[in-house]
Amino acid sequence: MIYPGFLLLIFVSGLIGSINAQKRDYIIDEDFKGRVIIVESQCGEVPPIKQERLQFKIPENGVYFFNGELKSGVIDENYYYRQPNGKLVKIRGYFSKDEIDKSDSLSAEHLVGVFGGSFGTYGNDGNNFLIKYFETNKNYSERSTWKQNNTQDEFIRDFKLNCK
Repeated sequence: MIYPGFLLLIFVSGLIGSINAQKRDYIIDEDFKGRVIIVESQCGEVPPIKQERLQFKIPENGVYFFNGELKSGVIDENYYYRQPNGKLVKIRGYFSKDEIDKSDSLSAEHLVGVFGGSFGTYGNDGNNFLIKYFETNKNYSERSTWKQNNTQDEFIRDFKLNCK
């Protein structure tokens, strides 16, 4: 039998976690697809904050250097794409594998959702990074995905070398 005190402890812990969670909004252009990487860097940008939420406006290349701390643990994340008129449209955070398997090559390309991601540390400098995948209804070859990822990785290496 689960004791009421234990249930209360779980509830209070969850409540405290959600109150203290880092709140992040990821904003991409309407035609963006692929991998987004946010890297901690003293040479990075301080994103605007709206309603206590960090506003990561992701550049065209998908790499955002963040002058701040990427916290782990309970995170409150929202995903948006920006229409040409500036209006933000919310993207579903996660979707099922079945939706990816239903990809097609005939209809117009559109975002399906945001898939997975990872959190880690770059090299020996202790800077954290996180990765998110903005997936569409289209399948891309491994070569084109590798090319985008390699271009981003080279950009990050060059940026870090020039950050003094």
